[in-house]
Amino acid sequence: MVNVMQKNLAIIENCIGLTADIEAALADYESGVFRTPVDSVYSGHDVGTFLDRTYNATSRFGKVVFRYST
Repeated sequence: MVNVMQKNLAIIENCIGLTADIEAALADYESGVFRTPVDSVYSGHDVGTFLDRTYNATSRFGKVVFRYST
């Protein structure tokens, strides 16, 4: 990922699914039908640590979350 940022490359992705699909998934999550494992949560000035854990940590299990504050 560092090479992508250093070389100013673009990553193009496709979003497959409908709005109803994500709404159903969120409703299932909120009702406790399934749980998403969270590895760690970062905020504030921990952006570098967040990116490192997200892309480089081989021991990571679950999602790495960056919480924005408003």
